[in-house]
Amino acid sequence: MFMCPYGYTATYPPNTDYIIMDDLMEDACNAIYNVNGFTYAYGPVYHVIYQASGGSNDWSYGEEGIVASFALEARGTSFTPPVSQITPVGSEICVRFRQDALSVEGPFTAPTRRTLKSSAGER
Repeated sequence: MFMCPYGYTATYPPNTDYIIMDDLMEDACNAIYNVNGFTYAYGPVYHVIYQASGGSNDWSYGEEGIVASFALEARGTSFTPPVSQITPVGSEICVRFRQDALSVEGPFTAPTRRTLKSSAGER
């Protein structure tokens, strides 16, 4: 599962941010599917799994304004995959990071509300 904020509430992030999050999650999940044919669910934590407070993606988005704040849970039926699944699952997770890298042009700085406001001349 590939999840963005929020986990503590059913409220979605503001539309301007959520569109970016959704595009990144969809691209990553499509890349993951192309590795081994497995489909990863994606969306806000609250809607994909259950209400979960205290997630690092909620904090990094809410407190630091990092739009690309995600939580990833590998496929399987437990938090510890069988030994035979470690390499396939690892391949799926690695392609997600590769997909993110391919989405970036030039030096990457994670977009935040602060940097977006700063580049627009707002303080």
